[in-house]
Amino acid sequence: MITPNDIDYKETKAVINGQKKTSRTIEELKEWIQNQYGIKVLHIVQDHLDTLNKPRLNIVLENYEDVDEFRDRNTNYDSLKQSSISEKFEELNGEVSKNNSFLKNLFKKPKDKYFVCFSAFNPIAKSEIIDKIPDDILSDFKKRNTTNKIWEIHDSSFGVIVFLYKESDIAEYKNSREMENLKDDFYKTIKPFDKKGYFKLDKLHIGIDSKENFDNNYESNWYYYYK
Repeated sequence: MITPNDIDYKETKAVINGQKKTSRTIEELKEWIQNQYGIKVLHIVQDHLDTLNKPRLNIVLENYEDVDEFRDRNTNYDSLKQSSISEKFEELNGEVSKNNSFLKNLFKKPKDKYFVCFSAFNPIAKSEIIDKIPDDILSDFKKRNTTNKIWEIHDSSFGVIVFLYKESDIAEYKNSREMENLKDDFYKTIKPFDKKGYFKLDKLHIGIDSKENFDNNYESNWYYYYK
């Protein structure tokens, strides 16, 4: 789940808005995961992964930090948690008995029936909100916040990126009143479009970079910068 156009995002959004119902088994698995790991589950997408020729369970969580709770020290998905969720879903579906589940746990790498993965919903929802802000409103925000230190302000998927002229100005700007004013203004700009309150002022993302870095390390080319 990467963009608002992804099928998994659209399905999850429909479930959250009450436009789509899920099966009792999916609801039971959601509740089990939440009780087992203490992390809120927004939805579980059940489909088929052609590359592995295997059914898939996409566990949709709120934020990337929640997804990280299901990774191991190498940042891969935690195979034990994947297996546990796959086995629980099989059990809820009546596809495996408790005895079989116990026998599978004797192996270090059980052959799970379901491929279990994890994704974050809120960052994509934020991206969709920013995409819906009219260009003239964003343009007005940029104009009133561009000062003699700022070269350009770009909107990004999760907030804005402020480009100063000099790399040496970044440290001072990060802790300036000017930065706080821009952050407050951006929050007020997006708030009318954020009906469900995904954006929080204290967690608002304001990226800071410089024209100097853009010119020296990206050949003054936006394609290279955003690649």
